[in-house]
Amino acid sequence: VIGGNIKILMPENIAEKHDGYLENYHESAISKVVGLGREVTAMHKNTTLIPLRLFVAKLPRDVLGRKRFIGTCVDLTYIKSQEEQLRRSQRMDALGKLTGGIAHDFNNLLSIVIGYSDLLKNTLKNSSSQLNYVNEISYAGKRGVKLTNKLMSFSKENSHDSTKIDINALIKGQKDMLEKIIAVKSTLKIRLQKHLWFVFLDGSDLEDTIINLSINAMHAMQGMRDGARINITTSNQKLDSEQASLLSLEKGDYVKLTISDTGKGMDAATKEKIFDPFFTTKGAKGTGLGLTQVFGFVKRSSGVISVSSKLNEGTEFDLYFPRYKHSLAITQNTTKRSNNIIAGNETILVVDDELSLRELTREFLVQQGYNVICATSGKQALKKLEEHSIDLLLSDVIMPEMDGYQLAFKVQKKYPNVKIQLVSGFNDKRHLNINNNDGIYKRLLRKPYDLHFLLHRLRDLLDGKEVEESASSVALIRTVDNKIQHVTWEERFSTGNQNIDQDHKEFLILINLCIDGINGNQDKSKLTYILNELLTKSEQHFQIEEQILEQNGYPLLERHKKVHQLYIDCIKKYHKEHLIGGLSIHSLLYFLTDWLEEHVMGMDKLAQEYIDEL
Repeated sequence: VIGGNIKILMPENIAEKHDGYLENYHESAISKVVGLGREVTAMHKNTTLIPLRLFVAKLPRDVLGRKRFIGTCVDLTYIKSQEEQLRRSQRMDALGKLTGGIAHDFNNLLSIVIGYSDLLKNTLKNSSSQLNYVNEISYAGKRGVKLTNKLMSFSKENSHDSTKIDINALIKGQKDMLEKIIAVKSTLKIRLQKHLWFVFLDGSDLEDTIINLSINAMHAMQGMRDGARINITTSNQKLDSEQASLLSLEKGDYVKLTISDTGKGMDAATKEKIFDPFFTTKGAKGTGLGLTQVFGFVKRSSGVISVSSKLNEGTEFDLYFPRYKHSLAITQNTTKRSNNIIAGNETILVVDDELSLRELTREFLVQQGYNVICATSGKQALKKLEEHSIDLLLSDVIMPEMDGYQLAFKVQKKYPNVKIQLVSGFNDKRHLNINNNDGIYKRLLRKPYDLHFLLHRLRDLLDGKEVEESASSVALIRTVDNKIQHVTWEERFSTGNQNIDQDHKEFLILINLCIDGINGNQDKSKLTYILNELLTKSEQHFQIEEQILEQNGYPLLERHKKVHQLYIDCIKKYHKEHLIGGLSIHSLLYFLTDWLEEHVMGMDKLAQEYIDEL
């Protein structure tokens, strides 16, 4: 390159402009290049385009009087990569803060809607038509909870569902479903490295990520007559300091998951925005949140995602996850519920700056016999503690001036015998300012919580029982006069398939037998009957249901089967516990109602919607 023009590093169209700038400088002495740094697109010797910072300086004339210039180039590839990673992180952090603030207020509103619906259910038990209206209100509120949880995923620092994962096994389990999802003219190629290292992440989020990227790849290849191919590969990667720094990672061992396609690709402008919230190339058909959620999941998993793409040549996503280290603590999010009665006569101090929610909680606790004192702030709560003998503090976390953790710290220090239960519509550790409150944080109750679940929690605390970490629980059961009410069949339970619904109604009979056992006597023979019937009916029902889904080519069949198998395994586990006298009928009841809520009203309805669309 000695003696050559710096334009040899540039594509032809940019090189022509560069010569024009120099010529203009010769004639007018007005510089657009000389003495000024500017960013240009350069061409690597392998013909790939790279960003370059170009500095051109004027030198003294040579011995023949000719003008001389020196060009200095800096490859900006690494710097640009770092800047983009930082911008994405900042955008995600901003979105997390935004959704967190919205979620706090929105969850307060949902708590009021669901809570007053529960109160109305108790008063309208003899009015079936009005009760149906209330049930629909409650159901809409619970759908709002799920929507809020989706928004909250942008602000999660990590997942409570992370565990040791074999990515190869997960992909093999998804293979049939992915082949059904992608178009007939597309080919799926999977290449998995043998002895792939384990990773530590949320397997469900990873499944969603693979599905999301595969669907995007399918859309990118629509209209192609041949050559449409999706490639999924895995590999172990030992990254040295230089390799890791290019990806903004620490050096070490990583598992690399690559999903690529041979589709239409993206231009530079589109590629830069694909992880931005609400950016979509699908028009009204896209939400613009899919890749944002993928980015958030990878970040929560301490990994990184990079993308390369060329117009008409395809797109490749590379996901790097740290190798699993055995020292990682695996925690399970389990919730224990009390078997005791849930009423009481203790004094509870309710602290919440939201008037409607404060009054709702007071009304519900008073109905159960508790003496309730209310405060609108942490400062007012401390004054109430000086004036009254308080057994338990029930406080919101996010409040002006003094947050719930700060209040809890003061109460622990001055009134060590007072039990403390915090609730929040936004699970954000930035509000956890006091180190001593780690235990209180772990048993934080998320809004909107089910009022009956709250009663169980408070009763356990007042009785001195250990309470583990929990999540918001919107249960189907409700209590009147310390008696759990039967769960009656409602239209919202229906999948739209009469045969499937009939089986579900029989399961409802078993749920109500559990309730009878709790309200009366816990007859061991009745529990044996329930478990035997449950196992037999479940195996028969799942077999029929899976046949229907297979006949209709349901793309999520394998995931559905996994949930069925998990359900069967749980029933068998309960059966073993029962044989040694360790099964609580309460545990079985909550297991069944959770199944009705999550599986029947969730996955089964989703499957039937797919069949109806056919």
